[in-house]
Amino acid sequence: AAMGQTVAVLSHHIKNILQGVGGGGYLIRKGVRDGNAEMAEQGLGIVERNHTRISDLVMDMLSFSKERVPDLRSGDVNVVCRDVLQLAQHRADENGVTLEQRLGELPTAHFDSEGIHRALLNIVLNGIDAVAEHEDGRVIVQTEYDSSNDIMLVAVTDNGPGIPDDQHAAVFQVFESSKGERGTGIGLPVSRKIIREHGGRIRIEGGPGLGTRFVLSWPRGNPEEPLESSTSAGLT
Repeated sequence: AAMGQTVAVLSHHIKNILQGVGGGGYLIRKGVRDGNAEMAEQGLGIVERNHTRISDLVMDMLSFSKERVPDLRSGDVNVVCRDVLQLAQHRADENGVTLEQRLGELPTAHFDSEGIHRALLNIVLNGIDAVAEHEDGRVIVQTEYDSSNDIMLVAVTDNGPGIPDDQHAAVFQVFESSKGERGTGIGLPVSRKIIREHGGRIRIEGGPGLGTRFVLSWPRGNPEEPLESSTSAGLT
């Protein structure tokens, strides 16, 4: 069972990386076909960044059996959000889904950029899949800073069918997926694990007919104690 779970986690991460490579390749092909060097260069950058992620994954595999300690470094959460949206754009285009960013003014934070990137990408791609069959599917990524509690907030909202209250806990169970063969049932549990490693939590808002919002919250600095609760601050 442990081996199976390990393979599933790694496979899900590899799938996300390949999604980025595919998006970069798409931009390169389109740029070459249209004679748009800037677009081709943008696609090449995406491919190169995901090549780096593959190299990082190999290193992760060497220590995967151990409890992961976040590599906290000073950075800009908005930069991570923009990169996630860029990587997810290809899948959104394929499914006719609109991606929207509403990034607020954020202070510099200490966080594991690779971990937060992985957690956020899982949730954004999950949101795209949730609205893929809707005529006007939309996924919105928002950021905010709760200065009163010194907490970073990232929200991913979709206008899909919503998740009933009694199923909120189930979506974080390993191998639980509502997407059939399209889902591994590991993305959301991995996202929650990463946020918990940062001393934070993920809250689900919305319900049937109201869409779904995942709110990621974690302390801006090096967390000493996990969050017991969090607020949506200025997220609307």
